[in-house]
Amino acid sequence: MIRPVFRYRFVFVLFVALVAAPAPRAVAAPDPPDRAGIAIEQGELASISGCRNSYTLFRPARPTTGLTALLVPGFMRDRDRMRGWADEIAGRGMAAVTMDFCQPTAFDGRHAENARDMIAVRAALGVDRVVYVGHSAGGLASLLAAADDAAARGMVLLDPVDFGDLAEDAATRATVPALVLLAKPGVCNLLRNIRHALPRLAQATTVSIDAATHCDFEWPSDRLCRAACDFGGPAREQRIESEQRIRALVLDFLDTLRAVADDERPPVAVGRRVSSPAP
Repeated sequence: MIRPVFRYRFVFVLFVALVAAPAPRAVAAPDPPDRAGIAIEQGELASISGCRNSYTLFRPARPTTGLTALLVPGFMRDRDRMRGWADEIAGRGMAAVTMDFCQPTAFDGRHAENARDMIAVRAALGVDRVVYVGHSAGGLASLLAAADDAAARGMVLLDPVDFGDLAEDAATRATVPALVLLAKPGVCNLLRNIRHALPRLAQATTVSIDAATHCDFEWPSDRLCRAACDFGGPAREQRIESEQRIRALVLDFLDTLRAVADDERPPVAVGRRVSSPAP
């Protein structure tokens, strides 16, 4: 039996070991197809520490909302794991931005710094109304960003995790609507250790999808994540069903936010003003 004081440290170290292990040789999951009418722009911006955060902007030719979704991946993952989300969101008329975090190391997620980088990228791209969307540790960064950014209009936390009780304080300060989707407890969501912070969210819809695994919230996922997090997981048919439910819940939530936020002012183009924020 692992003593409680060491439980989360144990699962974190195990997760790092799994992620760092060589991936099985396999063909990478195909990228979602590009949609007509979406301009895709890539760039880099200086982080608060001086390293460079890479981003991709998905800008619909005919935006139907003034909201922009800023999407970030989990611990030691890259923005390609959120491309399916961005492509689908932009295809519905909402601009979307995916970004990588340049600050984390294998043993220091630097979650507060990641949140500040998210806010800096949002501001540098000229986005004045944002929905922060994050998976796993990216969910924690999204919560921190939404709690501190006056431009936030909502947040989507995809099987988020907590480190050092950062989530509890941020949840107390966050006032925007939140959708929180949770997989069954496992190594990669740190046994759902975010759950203690969720009651502190003022406007949260929390849905447990116990048939889902941690990787089902990426779009697309890959065999590395499946090998690390889905060992002994559900059959393919059940996984597809979980993915479809996750995507429907998120897209419906964004549609609800769109209806509320667009009462403020009509849609505007984003991505025209890009400048590197000061370190």
